[in-house]
Amino acid sequence: MRTIRRTTEVDCPFTAVMELTQRCAERLVARRLAAKALRDRSDRARRNTALSVEFLPHSRLPCAPFLVLITARPWHRGCRLQLEASYAPPLGFAGPLYDLVIGRRLAHSAIDGLLRELHAAVEECWRNERAAWTPPLSSPERDGQLTPA
Repeated sequence: MRTIRRTTEVDCPFTAVMELTQRCAERLVARRLAAKALRDRSDRARRNTALSVEFLPHSRLPCAPFLVLITARPWHRGCRLQLEASYAPPLGFAGPLYDLVIGRRLAHSAIDGLLRELHAAVEECWRNERAAWTPPLSSPERDGQLTPA
């Protein structure tokens, strides 16, 4: 098994990021994906949710399916998404040679593309949710005393 690790910072609060990530991932790549939430065991201090994704990239060349684990950590004003993708090179006994020549580049490119799509979709979902938010009738925001952040 080969492993690829990538991170990106998203402008979305930690409390909402995994729900939005799951929703966006399912919408973005539904035909290439099966996602399920599970407990994140990589952080012993917090009880977080992780997202397990089975991802098969579109490619004309042989490409192995990935098992991607997505976790999130608070980071400055937003949070950091971490992707850890594992795959076994395709083509059986010729797989290691194929992976050395071209497969590894295909795998890195596919995971980088998934991360870019996910990053943009999560931030767009968060902007849309913030724009659609209206304060309760009796709140200080509605009375003009405070403005939402």
